[in-house]
Amino acid sequence: KESKKVCPIPIIASINCYTDSEWIDFAKKIEEAGADALEINILALQSEVQYTYGSFEQRHIDILRHIKQTVNIPVIMKLGDNLTNPVALIDQLYANGAAAVVLFNRFYQPDINIEKMEHISGEIFSNASDLSTPLRWIGIASAVVDKIDYAASGGVADAESVVKAILAGASAVEVCSAVYLNTNAFIGEANRFLSAWMERKGFENIAQFKGKLNIKDMKGVNTFERTQFLKYFGKKE
Repeated sequence: KESKKVCPIPIIASINCYTDSEWIDFAKKIEEAGADALEINILALQSEVQYTYGSFEQRHIDILRHIKQTVNIPVIMKLGDNLTNPVALIDQLYANGAAAVVLFNRFYQPDINIEKMEHISGEIFSNASDLSTPLRWIGIASAVVDKIDYAASGGVADAESVVKAILAGASAVEVCSAVYLNTNAFIGEANRFLSAWMERKGFENIAQFKGKLNIKDMKGVNTFERTQFLKYFGKKE
């Protein structure tokens, strides 16, 4: 409510959840507060020995269905990267009414202090190297499930990362660590860089290059699906 009073741009509320339960009623209160969209963040490790294959993915779909019955604003699904096949899940999320997906949420990073022999927090902020995973899956998914919007999250550490994400097929990027580390000045810098890059390359709008480097438009080797070094960097016979 307070943000909507002073902010002219859309406000997207984000809810972290794990189970398909009573918390869904909270989504209606978020909508009534004036949120323009709702981001559902279903982040959890699956480590049970008696785990039923596919149940975690089905939980995403069930939660989305119940949310869609509760609110009328667009619903965005923010996914973790611990999925066997994000593309198949994204296809089902689109079929069940998701307006967009965000790839990916960032897990808490654990570490160990060997002198005190205790658990500590790992690196809090993401860095540019983290962008490769969102690039890979946006580059793949945006080509085959192309009716839904994609946002890149994790590793958007510099202005160049914004351009990379859009070329891979993203409609938007989520920025957190870069703002903490560089203040909100990062937003203006990234927008100016994007405009200058577009002018240099002769693009008048984002639609002209969005997804230009996803797997649909690639010529030759699909680098997004490379998984081994030796196969691609060894000597050719």
